[in-house]
Amino acid sequence: MFIDLSHEFYDGMPGFKYKNDDGTVTAFDVSIKPFLTHEQTRPRYQGKAEFEITEFHFHASMGTYLDAPFHRWKEMRAIGDLKLDEVILEGVVIDARDAVGNVAYNIPHADDIVGNVRRNVPDAEDVVGNVRRNVPLRAEEERSPDAERSGVRSLPDVRGKAVLFNFGWDKFWETPQYENYPFLAREVIEELIARGAKLVGVDTLNIDNTRDPERPAHSRLLQNDILIVENLCNLDALHGKQFRFFAVPLRARGAAAIPVRAFAETRAS
Repeated sequence: MFIDLSHEFYDGMPGFKYKNDDGTVTAFDVSIKPFLTHEQTRPRYQGKAEFEITEFHFHASMGTYLDAPFHRWKEMRAIGDLKLDEVILEGVVIDARDAVGNVAYNIPHADDIVGNVRRNVPDAEDVVGNVRRNVPLRAEEERSPDAERSGVRSLPDVRGKAVLFNFGWDKFWETPQYENYPFLAREVIEELIARGAKLVGVDTLNIDNTRDPERPAHSRLLQNDILIVENLCNLDALHGKQFRFFAVPLRARGAAAIPVRAFAETRAS
């Protein structure tokens, strides 16, 4: 069974807004229009056939898209350099659906988890600054054998896998709330690197806090050849399932990022 994890890609769709030095804002956009219409091409074929040739213009970081290391690090690999086995991976989904907008998502230590449910759900006062003190892990997958060590945060086995964080934020797509999203805490980023994840995906506008100029998720993950997919959707459908994740891009030479048709192939447990 295949589950589509991509937003529709269409003319005029919403995207990033880039703030310029002078305070103005440049919106990333998509233009899809005919280069030649059916009517225009019909005379070429004596009225016996007709074709449309479509013209695209878009910024690469639009829709559901993949970041290559070159997006952050100019000396590293671009989209066209990626191998197929880096974008077709066994997957694991992390249930982060009670994350808070504009707050860093962290994973509790193993001692805070009882049967994959945290002991206490934090109230608003448990949010300090942009860091939530204790955020749950409700992944159905088995935890890594290392997860019970004292001081180690509880994660399922992520080595060599695509790790998809389901914040449930796709429900806000095309609304102002979509821009007020949760993002990965630095501790989670380092844990993913240490545990050997190969790709990290989120159903939010950005894996990073745009107010943090260091962009720790992009900087650290891409530095370690861990690819990033943003603006995923339908991750709810993956819970309780074993699946393989696909995020195959065009073999675009020199591209830093590119939209993909991300999807999952599920199989019986």
